[in-house]
Amino acid sequence: MIHLLDRNEKIINVLANPSESKGYWDTKMTEDIDNSLLTFDFTTFGDIDFDKVIKITAQDQDGNHRLFIISDINKTHDDNGLVQTIEADGDHVFLGKDKPLRPQTLTGATLETAAEFCLQGTNYQLGQVDYLGAQDVVIKEYLSPLAFLQQLKDQFKCQLRFRVDIVGNTVVRYVDLLAPTDAFSGKEIEFGKDIVGLTRKEDRSSIVTRMIGEAFDADGNLVTFESINDGKDYVSSPEAFDRWAINGQHIYGVHQYQPDDGGDIDKQKMMDATYAALENTNDAVVSYELTNAALEQITGYEHERVRVYMNVRIKDVYFNPALYLTAQVQHTEMPELHDKSNDFVYQFGNYKVVKVTTSKQIKDLQSQLFRHSNVWTSAKPTAVAAQQTANTANQTANTAADTANQAYTQATNAAQMADDALTASNGKNTNYYGPDPPDAPIPGDNWFVEDDNGTITAIKHWDGTQWVVDVDNTSINNAIAQAQQDVTNALNQANSAFDTANQLSQDVTTAVNKAQDAFDAADALSQTVDQNTGDISTLKQTAQGLQSDVRDNANNISSVTQLATGLQSRMTSAEGDINTLTQTADSLTSTITNLQIGGRNYQVNSAFQDGTTNGYSISASATVNLSGFNPVGAQYELRVDASKGNYVYQDLNKSNVFAGKNMIWSFYYSAGSLTGTFQAYIRITDSSGNYTYIDSNKDRGRSGWQRIIIPLDLTGYSESDISEIRLTLNFEHSTGGTIYLTAFKFEEGTKPTDWSPAPEDMATASQISQLADDINLRVVQKNDVINQLNISTEGILIAGNRVHITGQTTIDNAVIKDAMIDSVSANKISATSLSAISANLGNITAGTIRGAEIYANGPLGQVEITDAGWLVRDANNNVRMGVTTESVDWADDNPSGINFLSTNGTWLGWIGTQQNAQDSGVTASLQMQGYKSITISAPSIDIGSASSLNIDGSLIANSYMYSDALDSNPNSAGIHIYIRPKSGGELRATTTGSTSDYADIRGAFFYGNAFDINTGTHVYMRPTSSGEVRATATGSTSTYRPVRASSFPTSSLADYKTHIKPWTDSVWDIVKSMELYEYQLKDDVADGVDFVRHGFVIGDGYNTPEMVMTPDGEAVEQYLMNSLSLKVGQELIVRDELKEQRIQVLEEQSQNIIVKQADHEDRISELEQELVEAKQRISQLEAA
Repeated sequence: MIHLLDRNEKIINVLANPSESKGYWDTKMTEDIDNSLLTFDFTTFGDIDFDKVIKITAQDQDGNHRLFIISDINKTHDDNGLVQTIEADGDHVFLGKDKPLRPQTLTGATLETAAEFCLQGTNYQLGQVDYLGAQDVVIKEYLSPLAFLQQLKDQFKCQLRFRVDIVGNTVVRYVDLLAPTDAFSGKEIEFGKDIVGLTRKEDRSSIVTRMIGEAFDADGNLVTFESINDGKDYVSSPEAFDRWAINGQHIYGVHQYQPDDGGDIDKQKMMDATYAALENTNDAVVSYELTNAALEQITGYEHERVRVYMNVRIKDVYFNPALYLTAQVQHTEMPELHDKSNDFVYQFGNYKVVKVTTSKQIKDLQSQLFRHSNVWTSAKPTAVAAQQTANTANQTANTAADTANQAYTQATNAAQMADDALTASNGKNTNYYGPDPPDAPIPGDNWFVEDDNGTITAIKHWDGTQWVVDVDNTSINNAIAQAQQDVTNALNQANSAFDTANQLSQDVTTAVNKAQDAFDAADALSQTVDQNTGDISTLKQTAQGLQSDVRDNANNISSVTQLATGLQSRMTSAEGDINTLTQTADSLTSTITNLQIGGRNYQVNSAFQDGTTNGYSISASATVNLSGFNPVGAQYELRVDASKGNYVYQDLNKSNVFAGKNMIWSFYYSAGSLTGTFQAYIRITDSSGNYTYIDSNKDRGRSGWQRIIIPLDLTGYSESDISEIRLTLNFEHSTGGTIYLTAFKFEEGTKPTDWSPAPEDMATASQISQLADDINLRVVQKNDVINQLNISTEGILIAGNRVHITGQTTIDNAVIKDAMIDSVSANKISATSLSAISANLGNITAGTIRGAEIYANGPLGQVEITDAGWLVRDANNNVRMGVTTESVDWADDNPSGINFLSTNGTWLGWIGTQQNAQDSGVTASLQMQGYKSITISAPSIDIGSASSLNIDGSLIANSYMYSDALDSNPNSAGIHIYIRPKSGGELRATTTGSTSDYADIRGAFFYGNAFDINTGTHVYMRPTSSGEVRATATGSTSTYRPVRASSFPTSSLADYKTHIKPWTDSVWDIVKSMELYEYQLKDDVADGVDFVRHGFVIGDGYNTPEMVMTPDGEAVEQYLMNSLSLKVGQELIVRDELKEQRIQVLEEQSQNIIVKQADHEDRISELEQELVEAKQRISQLEAA
């Protein structure tokens, strides 16, 4: 499937390849690891509109979406009519055009920190990153983000991959940096199975057996290492000499060494570098190219895939000598996932990545630059020092700004603490003043710390175990003073850098003039340094502006300090002071731009305070537990299964109120020793249902609790743009395990504050409201009224869990729903029911009688009704019958039961127990005597799971019997279960409620004498996609038996096949080399069958061609044998025709020879006649 994207990367069309037809074809996706090459070409119909299509996404053979930008569109006519061929390059090429990275050093960088630094400001984000240690990453020159990623790939020796995800209608780009592996990937490529064409390329043009090392010092003088190498200025490779020497002579090369730091030449490092260069050139560069190795497209062979970076084994016994090697896949050409028509091409390198060879012209240019480097590089230390000074000044100025920001934060906290102090008047907490800690504080009490002069120097609150500092005025003053001093130092350093740069410009200009005769390219250095001068001038101006801002901040913060001192007035004018403090903080906010501090938490149940997950949607198993993480005040934590595909999210209430604001989301997590990543993201839904994501992948491998912070800029949104905001944790990219979460906070601002619960989750609050006709006092807890007193014109309401009234109380007209009264004196009591401990009554006429026990006694026995149940005892006080809730002492013998009598008192029968004995060895049973039959009209009879229904006779069901299972009888010694239809009947399995809708039967084995057709025409035996139908002897899976039929048709429709092409290879040599044997089957011999067979034998030492064997190498396929025989027959026909043609030619040649011979004989006769005539003339002449 190919997605077509417009310039905004929105999907505007989709090309697909359904089974009936094709929407595109001739696809080729090319990938090369040396230069991160990624291209994609395909052909589609000419009437598809590409005018607004800028980019496309296509799926590789693993189903990953890859993003491309269209580079060329060509329209042509062919058999399909008007078609167009699209050529596209990987979208990551734009990383080569993004803002370059300036020369600098990333000290102690990991792959993750270096890549995050590189991708800032680009449209790519970091995907999967493996940890490969920490290194200093040096950027020596301006590099594009793409070039820097290539540098990371080479320096950390990792694998670089670019990919995209389609999220809704949006493309999200990722860069993955993965650890390499030298381990065998499990793929063995073999000629005849995987390989149709194999080409081995060997480049010997760069082979060197002896390498000379040279370098040039600052004055351009030649330097060698012969003084430390026994007078030899070269290093040699004996192994390379033995293999590649020509006429016993070494093959020489020269390596020019250049120190990385540009300093003095270390001869030992120079010799080591020369030897390393020799190691890279002492052997031929070998690569391999394979075509049509596409087994992975065949169902059941998905494991045969080949991808870049994989380490594979290659085997081709038809090379001479045979080829066995391991190699890394460096280049692939494959069709798109849904295009099954194209070939696969792979290229390999022998054991290591092939490096780019520097041409002779570039080497000459490098040599000329290096020989004259002493002329123009003398200014380098000065330039480096100036740049470092400027960087230091810039960093100091930034530190000063951060200090001012921290001072503002503390001032804001002071304002918040003042608000908290006002709320302390709720009657529960106390505000203390003085230099010494108060005695016996309770959680929530505030202490305004005073010095000897009565000035408030700090504000603290008691958290239950200690006094926690909220505001420290001394630290604020010190921070302001330090900020002022740091800005002054920054300005001085910037001025110094500016002066140094001016001198640097003059020095470099002189150096360039001296180097002009040596090399014209030195002009670039002057331009670079002039640019540095301009940058430092800009830095100076920026630092001056920053100094002015911070000085203004200092004045405002001083006002805050003076105001905090005024708190000593015991908060008598606290309201006015707080207003002034707020105005001062607002003034400071307007000075420090883009800084907003929030506080109010909009995420409910943010620390699972009620011990539940109310307010959250969770896809996995999760529990809420008491948290061991208390520094932020969270009492509970969520423990959730972080396996792939699980998520946790909360939808915010009234999300559109956040429009036009800066918001920030934070939370704490702990993953212990688990590794992997999880994705935290914010989803914004607009009124049309479209999504926008703000997300971040986070590493789970860190130990301890970590805080995740995600900013959300909604300043460009209006209320109509937002219909929902969802805060989500997605574990799609994790490796499973349990992750702990707590202390969520969604607040307004650009910097997060400490966690606090949402007001909706606060424990208690008190409210007092007074109107003209109503006074209401109430204490509530989470919107639930605990106690309240309401006085209104309609009456007085007292509501509470407990009300205690002391003193004499007179109620003129009362309705008491429930009361406990010690004694009652009354003229008359009228009650619906009466409950008493005891009563002595005569006759009772009542609707309801309630009591603990009721007994009815007589000469024949007693009837008891107690809280234990209903019992009937005989004259000897033995229980004969009972309905009880507890065990009782039954009689030792005689049955008990319920007797049934006729209308005239005649006994009809009874239902009861046969025995009442309590011996555990006696089985009690239900006896139904005196009846021919018992009718149960209830719709069902329920027998408990621990019980069973035992029937000694037969069980006859006139309708249907329903059960989940039919088990063997545990009381029987038999092992079989018989289902016995009537003679001529069948055992049929049908679906519930049907006698014609047949159901499947499943078991381990089927025993029967025949498979017969039920409905339809054919009988199907269906193994798995990679299985076979096998006929074996009874009880065996390896003793094969013959299969006899009138014929064995082999399905051969083109619909079932792919990669079809004529078979042109010769099988003559294969047939000639294969061996046939006569043999007997071991099972035949064991069974006494004396039958000699002829054919192939598979095993070590037997020559059976692989092309006729099944994929598992254990059997010979008859269809392949027939094809091989036909192929041999075709070649015999060709050979016979060639022989016939040859014989015909020979016959024609023979006839020509005969004709020529006849001509020769005629000529000889003529010559003989002429000779006779000549002799006659001679005789006549002699006679004359």
